[in-house]
Amino acid sequence: MDLIRAGQLASSPPRVIVLMPVAIAINIVLGYTVQSGLRLPLYLDSIGTILVGVLGGPLPGLCTGALSI
Repeated sequence: MDLIRAGQLASSPPRVIVLMPVAIAINIVLGYTVQSGLRLPLYLDSIGTILVGVLGGPLPGLCTGALSI
């Protein structure tokens, strides 16, 4: 959490900050749909976290993963 207070997350581009809540919604919706709707043993509830990690870097990806729990 010290990195967030130090301004590392604040220096991220606005598109990454906007993408984080979208990725959290993707994690929840896609994970629920695949598990309950399709009844497949696939765990796709981290696709949004991977997306933010690739596009925004490790710190926004870490924050997205932590908030998705």
